[in-house]
Amino acid sequence: MVLAKALHVAPICLIYPVGLVDRVQALSDEEPTDTFAALQWFTGESYGYDGPSRQLRERRAAPQRTWSMDAEGNIVWKDAPADGL
Repeated sequence: MVLAKALHVAPICLIYPVGLVDRVQALSDEEPTDTFAALQWFTGESYGYDGPSRQLRERRAAPQRTWSMDAEGNIVWKDAPADGL
């Protein structure tokens, strides 16, 4: 994080330099792939490989909880619908 700040770039650009190189190795034992596709895989925006893991599918299928604070500063929990896949 400190290096990214010193270089004035987003930290993810140190791993996947979108716009600077066309192809990167998402994993060390694989052939190079499109840099933006590798970035999307890293952030979970696309699954690119074998699809979401069982744990991720279960997590997204479960209701999510969010919180906020009421006027007195108490935490109020609220169930949100599941994202699904």
